Amino acid sequence: MFSMLNIIRRIIKGALSSNQSKLDFLVGGVQKGGTTALDSYLRSHPEICLAETKEVHFFDNENMFCYPKILREWWYKSFFSTCRSNRVKGEVTPIYIWWHESIRRIYEYNPDIKLVFIFRDPAMRAYSHWNMETKKGNETCSFGECVRMYSDKRTTSQSQNRVFSYVERGFYSKQMENVYSFFRSEQVLCMKQEDLLQDPKTTLDKIAQHLGVSSFGEVDSKRVHALDYDSGIAPDDVKYLEEIYCVDIDKFERITGLDASQWKRHAV
Repeated sequence: MFSMLNIIRRIIKGALSSNQSKLDFLVGGVQKGGTTALDSYLRSHPEICLAETKEVHFFDNENMFCYPKILREWWYKSFFSTCRSNRVKGEVTPIYIWWHESIRRIYEYNPDIKLVFIFRDPAMRAYSHWNMETKKGNETCSFGECVRMYSDKRTTSQSQNRVFSYVERGFYSKQMENVYSFFRSEQVLCMKQEDLLQDPKTTLDKIAQHLGVSSFGEVDSKRVHALDYDSGIAPDDVKYLEEIYCVDIDKFERITGLDASQWKRHAV
């Protein structure tokens, strides 16, 4: 992901940065769930400073966590070297909520940090994920074949598969249980991609209140990095996935207080 020379340069840059404060917030959420649009909205707020790039991939970077703590934290700080101290500082990396070790590492980094997570209908999330990997050339199997082989995980180890985890990433309740095993409920804000798309103003103002900044004012709807589908998801595949996810969605609703009933429209 990063060359050794790049790592060394960033460590030096972070060590020399005048802004040594920890992050105030992190945004995670499901892959293909609207975090790119949310990142764009947050960058427009005058009281918020985000990392110089979306998806820093710090807390899920297994190689980085082989380095001594001081070195890896200097590396991380290098992404925020231009942030002024009077701005709320954060970054957006969706996988943090799913990667097993990330939440614990975030807590050890800053136990008082605020968290924002965005979720999407897990069946449609899986299809969007598959569509992305197909267009990249990483996937050659049909979507129906992929979701019906999900238990194999296409791996012989216990490690998480970043590419082919179409179904696995959609079990949200376990991910949130992990979050709440470390963080207090008042530190965590959960939302749905559908709400960000349908009513961005209200959704963004909830985030602003959570982060302790002023409201966003007028906003224009954003559709960022959305890939068109060559064809729609087959009804049989939708029904198959919604039956798999039905119990987990019920549990997710109880944990978060969100209404996700529209995600279960075909489940029995």
